[in-house]
Amino acid sequence: MAKRSAIALLANMGGACGTLWKTQAWKTQAWKTQAWKTQAWKTQAWKTQRALRHTLLSLVRRRLPPVVPRSNGYLGQQCWLSRCQLPAPPPEQLRESRLVPCRRADSPVSASELLDSPSHNYNAMRGDSHDIADTQAPAAREIFRAPSEAQTISDRGGYSYSIRPTETDANSPGRVTFSYSSGNNNNSSSSSGSGVGLAGAAPVALARPSMMERNIEAVSEPTSAGFAAKTKHYSGRYRRWPGVVLILAIVIGGVFAITFAAVHTHSSSTARQEAYQKRKAGASAITGGASGSGSDLVSDDGEVGNPKSYPDMGCELPDYQSKDGHIYAVASNGTEVAVDIKGINWFGMETGTAIPLGLWDNSENGTTAYQIAYFLESNKFNAVRLPLCINWILTNQAPESTLINTAENRAISITSYMSLLKSLIKALACRNFGVLLSLHTLTSSVSGGLWYNDNITQSDFLDAVDTLTGDLCSNKYWNVIGLDLKNEPYEGTWGDGEDTDWREGAQTIGNRMLKGCSNWMGFVEGIYASHTLAVDDTEYSFYDWYGSGLQKANEYPVEFTTENKVVYAPHYYTPAVYPQAYLFGGGTSGDNGELDDYVELSNSSLKSRISATMDEMFGFIADNNSAALLLGEFGGLYATDLNPELTTKRCTDYSIELMVENGWAGGFVWSLNPESAYQYNPSDTYGTFTEGVLEDDWLTANSEFLAGLEAMNDLEHLRMMPCFETEDSDSGSSGSD
Repeated sequence: MAKRSAIALLANMGGACGTLWKTQAWKTQAWKTQAWKTQAWKTQAWKTQRALRHTLLSLVRRRLPPVVPRSNGYLGQQCWLSRCQLPAPPPEQLRESRLVPCRRADSPVSASELLDSPSHNYNAMRGDSHDIADTQAPAAREIFRAPSEAQTISDRGGYSYSIRPTETDANSPGRVTFSYSSGNNNNSSSSSGSGVGLAGAAPVALARPSMMERNIEAVSEPTSAGFAAKTKHYSGRYRRWPGVVLILAIVIGGVFAITFAAVHTHSSSTARQEAYQKRKAGASAITGGASGSGSDLVSDDGEVGNPKSYPDMGCELPDYQSKDGHIYAVASNGTEVAVDIKGINWFGMETGTAIPLGLWDNSENGTTAYQIAYFLESNKFNAVRLPLCINWILTNQAPESTLINTAENRAISITSYMSLLKSLIKALACRNFGVLLSLHTLTSSVSGGLWYNDNITQSDFLDAVDTLTGDLCSNKYWNVIGLDLKNEPYEGTWGDGEDTDWREGAQTIGNRMLKGCSNWMGFVEGIYASHTLAVDDTEYSFYDWYGSGLQKANEYPVEFTTENKVVYAPHYYTPAVYPQAYLFGGGTSGDNGELDDYVELSNSSLKSRISATMDEMFGFIADNNSAALLLGEFGGLYATDLNPELTTKRCTDYSIELMVENGWAGGFVWSLNPESAYQYNPSDTYGTFTEGVLEDDWLTANSEFLAGLEAMNDLEHLRMMPCFETEDSDSGSSGSD
């Protein structure tokens, strides 16, 4: 009997637990709350429940009554434990075994969850009373216990139940209904259920009903103080560990610090690189002249003063005109700007090297096109005259590559003669320099006293003109002001109609140029002839300087098909080229033209004689106030003049003074190159003597010569070539980039 009772009791307990497990209350949101996942899940209570289940199964196997002696963790008494709200043992067994509901010290379930009356529970656990009849109803977890009739609903709460007999005899099992109340508290809760039992007050072993007969209502989880303490901070979302904010701040701060340090390091490195490039450019700059104020070109690779290419300036090719004794740049909108020329000759392209000299920049000497342009701009030059060779234009001769440091002249092309010329023009355009192209020599070894000879015909000469206009008459080369039609045609005549008539030759060449590029001007030099002139009551016989003889230009002027395109550009030199008798107060001519026993003149006498000979050769042209007049070449030895009274130097000084005083359009000094050669120094000594505006190393300015040329700064209309901004369309009459 005892065996059956135990089995029935366990079966009823198991059925109740199984049903409760499947109820909706078990699946409530509380199951999914954060409290379920807290550390309490892993506490000793969970382990206690597992131990109880193991113990109950052992009782079944051993056929023992469902009373488990256990040692109370802190009261020293025996108690019974329940899992999944198991019913308590019968009172008789409680009395006999003195078992009371108990919990371990580390259990998360409070005493109020086991017995509804804390005071009674305490007395029972003290052992003050052996009367279990007054024991209050168990907590909501024990709703399957069948209470006695004495355990009615009281102020402390408890179970109430009723038994309905079935249609069978009185001793057959009936329907037992029971409910539970937590007592007279403000927030009372109750539950009810039904089961099968005997018609008696004492709990007995109940037969397990079928699944259809069972009507067990879901019971909500109690909201005990312990449970609430574990869940009261739940806010419906994950709580963030405060350390995450700290870590995030550290990470962001680290990223910012690294980024700032990287940017600072990059900026510092860039600044150091720029400073190095500037020092490098400064170290290669030409020294001894005025300090430049222009900005440096910086390449995309950071190199200063050595561009990979020179940018287009965005300027239109003006209509260059010669009128009122000056040169004008006329824009397409009619704007006119007068420009006087402080120019310089830079030779080399007319020679066998086919390249301007000085570009072999190395550790000892030489420079670059960039530095030359920078130097000239700094010292207020505004134009460069480039001597060319007709034969090299026709054959497009490749320059001598050993005479240029291409690494330091990256923008200068040496692929061909014309590519070199184009890149030089652009290098000068970058500083707003005008460029005059001098048709200087017929071949690299023959200058030519005329514009033709046995090797270069007039037709060849004109073909060279077509090449220049076709390649250069465009906005890209807006700073080309025209052609010097032939350098020093000393074998020519003037106005006689012969084949040697340079006036006719100049008109032919000039008109061919204008046909190809109507924007350019034609610069016309004079011929060479002998003359007589009375100066200071003394009559002198003398010869023109090569290119200075324009005496008949007043009678037979050069006329082009387009007006305002003729510029007269005679040459005038000093005793370093030839010691003319009228430049001295006496002397005897030697076998090589030197002047022995020469007597130097006073300043006033020397200037007067220079003025008189200039007027006789070409100065009268300026009196017409029509075509512009400038000196295509002038100068000579200057700082190295060995004459005791510095006659050679003074001739250059007075040439500049007269140029400014007479209101001429300026001139081109000979020359930038230190290789410029002269034959007499002093005037009684024949030989070869060199001097230029730059010293022999091409890195140092000839300061004395440069200072003497500052007198040209007084020219009325001295300015850099004006750049008239334009769209990407050519304004020249013909030609292409």
